[in-house]
Amino acid sequence: MSALVSSFIPVDVGRRKYLFFLVAWNEFINPITEAVAQNREAFGESLGLHATVVQAYKGASYKVAKEVKEKAWPPEVDRRMGEEQYPFMVAVENDFAQFEPSLHRWGVVWFSDLERDPATLWKVFSALARKVQRGEDLFDYLRELSKNAKFKQAATYIEAKPGAFGVSINIKAIAEDLLQQPRS
Repeated sequence: MSALVSSFIPVDVGRRKYLFFLVAWNEFINPITEAVAQNREAFGESLGLHATVVQAYKGASYKVAKEVKEKAWPPEVDRRMGEEQYPFMVAVENDFAQFEPSLHRWGVVWFSDLERDPATLWKVFSALARKVQRGEDLFDYLRELSKNAKFKQAATYIEAKPGAFGVSINIKAIAEDLLQQPRS
């Protein structure tokens, strides 16, 4: 399922397991924003009733990105969100209004690493959707990637307290992991 909204605040998880928020600070068109726009609907369709991908309407991007940034993120994630020029994705399992990074599990996937190969985005969306459809725990997957020595430079695992953690990961780590997995 996918949705375009003017604010993330009223977005709730409902009966779904995850919410994927596509966040952009600006309306500039570049290969990554085009790849996101071209693949958002297919990603939402692939998630089915298990999750929803949500993005701001054109013209509401800055306001919605500010709603995301206003959450109490760990300093390194907060800093990067403020500096990021490309879209990124925040995955949560709570209603946006109630979500707190220090209390809940979350993942931030930075798309900026796709600057040289934005066509790879669909593969990542497809793989994440398959994991969600199969009932795999998205946050466990991201946490394991972040702990993999091969991806240490591309991922940061942040534990706030037992059961509450986040993973900040560059999309290339997910793409490389997908290339290593046998096809099912």
